[in-house]
Amino acid sequence: MECGRQLYGAERYSEAAEAFRQVINSCPCGIHVREKPCLCKNILGGIGNDSLRHELKKTCICSAKSERRCGNATHIDAFDSLAAVYEKEDCLEQSISCAEQMINLSPREPKGYLRLGKVLRLQGLPNLAYHVYKTGAGLVEEKHPNHALLQKLKDQEAKLTRLMSLRVDPVAKLPFELVSMIFRQVDFRTLCRCLSVCKTWKTVLTGKQAQQLWRIQHYTYHRRIPKSPVLPKTLMTYAFFAGNGVTDLSIDNCWRFGLKTNSLPNGLPNNNSLSLILSRCKQLKHLKLRGGGAQVTLDGLFNIQLPALESFYLGYGIRLPAHVLVWLLKGSPNIRELSIFDLIGRSTEQYVFSNFPVLKNLKTIRLANGAQRIHVNMSLFLGSNAVVRPLQLAAAGKLVPEFRPETIRELYLEAYDSALILSELPDCRGLTGIQKFSLNTRDPLRMDRFEALLRPSFTSGSIEELSLSPFPLATVDLNNPEMDWFRGDSLSCLSLTGLTLDGRGNPSDALVDVVSRFPNLHCLNINRECIPPPTLARIVSQTRVRTIYHQHGYTMEEVRTWAARKYGAQIIDGCVPSPAQHPDRPMFILYVSRSMRRLREN
Repeated sequence: MECGRQLYGAERYSEAAEAFRQVINSCPCGIHVREKPCLCKNILGGIGNDSLRHELKKTCICSAKSERRCGNATHIDAFDSLAAVYEKEDCLEQSISCAEQMINLSPREPKGYLRLGKVLRLQGLPNLAYHVYKTGAGLVEEKHPNHALLQKLKDQEAKLTRLMSLRVDPVAKLPFELVSMIFRQVDFRTLCRCLSVCKTWKTVLTGKQAQQLWRIQHYTYHRRIPKSPVLPKTLMTYAFFAGNGVTDLSIDNCWRFGLKTNSLPNGLPNNNSLSLILSRCKQLKHLKLRGGGAQVTLDGLFNIQLPALESFYLGYGIRLPAHVLVWLLKGSPNIRELSIFDLIGRSTEQYVFSNFPVLKNLKTIRLANGAQRIHVNMSLFLGSNAVVRPLQLAAAGKLVPEFRPETIRELYLEAYDSALILSELPDCRGLTGIQKFSLNTRDPLRMDRFEALLRPSFTSGSIEELSLSPFPLATVDLNNPEMDWFRGDSLSCLSLTGLTLDGRGNPSDALVDVVSRFPNLHCLNINRECIPPPTLARIVSQTRVRTIYHQHGYTMEEVRTWAARKYGAQIIDGCVPSPAQHPDRPMFILYVSRSMRRLREN
């Protein structure tokens, strides 16, 4: 026995186990170590059903000879030590078998219950371990009320009693349908952390029936720098949990994720991290990549094709070479939404856009560039017979994506200078299906350009939402008979600024005049325009407008209360979220302002 303990202390577990077996098998009672439990008795089942006494009294007719009892302390200690060896070797089932033999051999000895309870807790079965401690304490106290280990047995019982009174594990108790509904409400980061709660949670959350929970994977990072980038092994593990069927992949900060230009922080080549996970995501429908604090150039996707891809989003800070983008899109014929927020427009790569694929299913495209001026000729922009056809080079420094105009339902244009969009009078006669239109420039449009852009959708009656910043009040005379087209029943939402841009005229009268042209208008956004409260009261009382957004705070409190009480209208202090508002816009505006500052300094 002493030799076995020394071998156990030296972590020579296989030799220690053999020494303990020799001690057990040499006991005069004749109860030897068994690899298989007794067929006549179910010790664990009896403890779980509070019928251990009945199980111990059963007649044994198998070779286990479990009717015999033994009071030899060395025999019990050898069984306990052998169970400890199995526990160290992570052979928990064999350790449970030894503990059951200890309980059957000496039911009034606490060591068997202590060992069995510990192993059950390691297996993630605290409820069953509680019943083991409770049953053991009752049997031992009846015969040995002063036993040295009795108090330890009671302490373990009390500890689990407190834990059980505090919480009930829903993952172990609820049907998986409800468990799935619960975990669909947590983000991907939290879901990953749930794997370390206990073995029960990990088993349930990584099972085949839980694959749906891992189909959406969003990698986000806080301000603190992680110890190391995400390892490819981790990526593959999470993809495996989804059955290699990830449908939505989002990386919020590619820099901290480990995707940097050509290399990882430790200097190792970085050609596999993203490509590796994408190679296991052939069912991927949504791919979103954002750079973070530094520029990231991805050049390892040349051989990746995603046939199921429906939306592709490249946020601020991500640079994808044009030839890689073209290759990726050629392998994604079902793409419906394309967002590139840091468009590469360098002359060395412009020629590649002549091979831009035809995307017949494309419904939404967002193109932005804050590093240089890219001219878009609207007449050529609307001159194609396909939904999207190859981008053509109109002239040096000009990129021209071409669309079939009658297919466009929403059009959002924004530029520091309107000349970047409307360098010439555009031919927009085909824009007859526009439902939502937004124009945001520094300077107001001329009357001819204003009419060319908007008249087709007003004439057809398709326009529903209109946002003009600034409204060209200084250049467009609404009293001119030629402006009679600027009215209609279809417009329901209107957002405008610039009524006081040139300091001429009465902005209140101008606003009322504009609103009166649209009898079905119910939502109005005046942004920061200095419109007095009586004008808003006039609009609410004389039109169908029932929601007005402004940014003047408490100055509108009195009219807000009056409108809500008398007409059920809402006058809200805040801005209206715009579909054109890009998630990366704050960083983009900062980037543009820094670029403009550098230009002024130069």
